[in-house]
Amino acid sequence: MSPDRFVALLERAIQRYGSLTGWSKSHGLSVSYVSGVLSGRHPPGPKLAEALGYEQVVSYRKVRG
Repeated sequence: MSPDRFVALLERAIQRYGSLTGWSKSHGLSVSYVSGVLSGRHPPGPKLAEALGYEQVVSYRKVRG
């Protein structure tokens, strides 16, 4: 999933919950961290992915040679 799509899912989850503060605290995440992910200052981590029902997977692809 692209980072933009992940952030869009996060935005929708927060909207459904009703507030950034409430959603963040209900998942044991700091408001400043979630806000940073929304603004692109921080990458989403495994705990945030889990809160949305996903798991973080890192992969690498060879680009040359």
